[in-house]
Amino acid sequence: MPPAFLPDGAALRMWALSAGRWTDGGYLLPVDPEAPGTHAPLADALLRCGLPTTAPTAKAEVAGLRVVGRRRLARLLELVGPAPGPGCADHWPAVSRMRAVS
Repeated sequence: MPPAFLPDGAALRMWALSAGRWTDGGYLLPVDPEAPGTHAPLADALLRCGLPTTAPTAKAEVAGLRVVGRRRLARLLELVGPAPGPGCADHWPAVSRMRAVS
């Protein structure tokens, strides 16, 4: 991962489209379990673009960075834009889904 990498809305949208999903307590952006050296730099890059994340709990089945909280989910939605279609709404980041997940 390039040291100066800063994910923009398009990169985050592709990440959400390809693998993002709701999990207990937030929206998960999966990371490559075979490249653990990229997890902290990715979390730092997300923080620099105004999107702090947390790592999932140890019992999570997938490695990833989790977006938790109303303001953070609103920021993620601001960056990725609206769901690509009506069939995707249940899997797309949204502040209104937070209650259903919590």
